[in-house]
Amino acid sequence: MTDDDFDAQVAGIAALGEPVRRALYRYVIAQPGPVSRDQAAAGTGVPRHVAKFHLDKLAADGLLEVEFRRPPGRRGPGAGRPTKWYRRSLRELRRPAVAPGPVRVRPLCWPRLGGCSRSRATSRAPTPAA
Repeated sequence: MTDDDFDAQVAGIAALGEPVRRALYRYVIAQPGPVSRDQAAAGTGVPRHVAKFHLDKLAADGLLEVEFRRPPGRRGPGAGRPTKWYRRSLRELRRPAVAPGPVRVRPLCWPRLGGCSRSRATSRAPTPAA
């Protein structure tokens, strides 16, 4: 994994740290087709302007893809501009692979027990009586 891939994965995961954004993302990916801002706002119970802000952030981070098209039933020259529709992007969120660090070796016995042995097979020698 390159540094750019790692940075993209971390940014994608960080974008879902906001609870409203995470709820909108979950709503969009649960739908069978693209959803509009109004549908996402109604589906998650947030105001439309809040949904617009967070959906655009998710799209900027590459978690959602955007397409423009007219809503069903609106045609002709007076139909207005096309609506923004959101759908899940093809990008996968995976936990970034981290290089393994040094292995921590613990002694087989704790200092309170009076000493440590190098292996389990080696038993502790009796302490001479003083």
